[in-house]
Amino acid sequence: MQHMPSQPLTDIQSQAALKTINLIQQIYVHFKDNPTDFEAFAAHVFNMLYPTAIIDKITRGVVDGGRDAVGRLPLGPFADPIYLDFALEAKCYAPGFGAEKSNSVTVGDTKRLISRLRQRQFGVLVTTSYVARQAYKEIREDTHPVIIISGKDIVETLKKAGVADHASLATKLSAY
Repeated sequence: MQHMPSQPLTDIQSQAALKTINLIQQIYVHFKDNPTDFEAFAAHVFNMLYPTAIIDKITRGVVDGGRDAVGRLPLGPFADPIYLDFALEAKCYAPGFGAEKSNSVTVGDTKRLISRLRQRQFGVLVTTSYVARQAYKEIREDTHPVIIISGKDIVETLKKAGVADHASLATKLSAY
């Protein structure tokens, strides 16, 4: 059997990456003028990743105490679970694929979320962009209990739910 050249695979990967980039950009453009609307969408995406998560509250757009949503994640037997509380922070930042320069989640952004976490609570950071290298390094090296959901993760989550093109994404986004 003849070995297939790697070029077609690279083309397919490039097309998939371009599609992902375009979907991330579509999400960002939808929310950029009203980033507080992104908070409910971010909570929804987290709920898609963790269907048993209970979103107790989406907080006010301003003076929210560093939490855009709060909720609980049940663990254990269905009849007698324990609940882990979480605080979700949503950052609708420019991913850097369009005309706008990218805007990453910084150390300052992550420190704000981490400082608001109570004992036995974990954080969820959802962004249309990405977490800067230093911010990511500090979260992981200091073992802060923070789940990071970047723009690419948002798109991959939506794709698994059948939202894989511009039209289906526009329909999904129209609810927010």
